[in-house]
Amino acid sequence: MTCHNCRIEMVMAGFYGKNRVQRFKCQQCGKRWSMPQEKPFGADVRLALEKVQMILHFVEGNSVRGTARLCDVEKRTVLNILKLAGKACERLFTEKVREVRVSDLEFDELWTFVGCKQKRLTPERFAKGMRGDAYAFIGLERTSKLVVAWHPGKRDRINTEDFVSKVRGATANLPFDVSTDGFEAYENAIDAGLYDRANHSSVVKVFSNTAKVIPDSYRPAKFIAVQKDAVSGEPDLDRAGTSHVERKNGTVRQWCKRFTRLTYAFSKRWDDLKAALALQLRTLQFLSSAWIAEQADARDGRWHNGSHLGSVGADGSIEPNHQNHEKDGRSLSIRPSNRMKTIAYKLLKIKTQLDTIEAWKRSCASSSMRRKPHKRRLDSCASLAVGSIT
Repeated sequence: MTCHNCRIEMVMAGFYGKNRVQRFKCQQCGKRWSMPQEKPFGADVRLALEKVQMILHFVEGNSVRGTARLCDVEKRTVLNILKLAGKACERLFTEKVREVRVSDLEFDELWTFVGCKQKRLTPERFAKGMRGDAYAFIGLERTSKLVVAWHPGKRDRINTEDFVSKVRGATANLPFDVSTDGFEAYENAIDAGLYDRANHSSVVKVFSNTAKVIPDSYRPAKFIAVQKDAVSGEPDLDRAGTSHVERKNGTVRQWCKRFTRLTYAFSKRWDDLKAALALQLRTLQFLSSAWIAEQADARDGRWHNGSHLGSVGADGSIEPNHQNHEKDGRSLSIRPSNRMKTIAYKLLKIKTQLDTIEAWKRSCASSSMRRKPHKRRLDSCASLAVGSIT
């Protein structure tokens, strides 16, 4: 490490703090410096409570401007916190979800748009950052409801191959079945990327032609039949289907405002869409899914083995417990956890306590009382309120 004043190399001079941060000393001027520490939210100096509140508003389905009004901050601040949280969630997903043993995967695409819809996209709007139609590719493990991979992009061959390559890195080298819709790009992408492990089947649902008779109506078409075909390998057509991943798409649309139809809360930039999708999928996965272990090992960051949830292999791979999620051959539904509601309630309670303490300080400062409360006592009350979250 180089001294900021003398521009010479400094020597190590011990540690400080519970995290044992390395200290350095300049032998010429005598000044001491500490090793720069990586902050989870970059250079943002806001309190952790305020950042958590903004993230909770996002995962509960609020828009950017709605979150800015509720938290009394600027819109740009909310977007910066969203990008930082999205990058952290994406990094967590890449590090933890590797070599997962799966038996049945379902692929589907979730439609939205960035800036404007595809038919209104012009070269001038493209230069401003608008991208038109956008799709989120999602790969779901049927039994455990684990999202093994996701990829935002256009619905074309290149993005489909990128998505399949992510699935290959997240799954173990064992045979499994893959169910997709009738999108033609899946056939070549799966044959090239999952040729040694995937048994591919195509599931196409046939609906009535109500939309052709009444084109301007939002009335859903009537379901008629489903067509299942084996594309490659020897898939089990009786178990082939895309209903579970379509249900996951509905959950994302419900809780992520950018994917809700017929609203003004669509994405204006591609990076914002990617960050919001990463935050929402990781929140749904790690807080509402039942297969992941609820305790974490603070020493190496891996999950403990859960008897009713799943297990972690010796190499760090995650393996869901399929036996505890099925009964009489039928997949059991997973009830979402109330942890997010509990955290939100605690944060609201703490914020109320802090507001009360601040009001008390203002009243004491403006009153003509001879004896005022000691400042150290007020600070200890505030510390007690913030510490109650743990």
